Amino acid sequence: MPASVHRVLAVAAKCGRIGCVFLDDGELVHWDISETGAASTKAAAEKLHEWLETYQPDCLISENPDTASRKAGKQIPILRTFAEIGEEQPLLNMIVPRHLTYPNLYIEAESLAEQFPDLEPCVPAKTKIWQNEPRQFVYFEALALVKQALVGGGM
Repeated sequence: MPASVHRVLAVAAKCGRIGCVFLDDGELVHWDISETGAASTKAAAEKLHEWLETYQPDCLISENPDTASRKAGKQIPILRTFAEIGEEQPLLNMIVPRHLTYPNLYIEAESLAEQFPDLEPCVPAKTKIWQNEPRQFVYFEALALVKQALVGGGM
């Protein structure tokens, strides 16, 4: 982690929800999810401002909306909103591409939970193909962005 970065807020957008993880000196301190924050760019902006005020991070990490190939609908404008708000803040704003480094999201979640045991209860059981994606994946997506941004994938 860069020497000047101690308090990191990473935000992610999934279908119908946004979420964040907050790390202090590399330790996972808090995580949150909001379904109302995913309703619109305005709602996402309000929720992000709330998280920024609560956590007072040195660094904000979000996914690059221009490389978000697995995103659709409201998610792309929400990611743009995250990036724009980050540019307005007195902090390091990191907008990173999301690289999938595991065969699937379930394996990624299990791996990240090994590194951050507090999230172990959030690792979802595999769902049937016709079922909705588990909502807690948004935490692991935010953590994956931290991993990619600050440690080049080798957290």
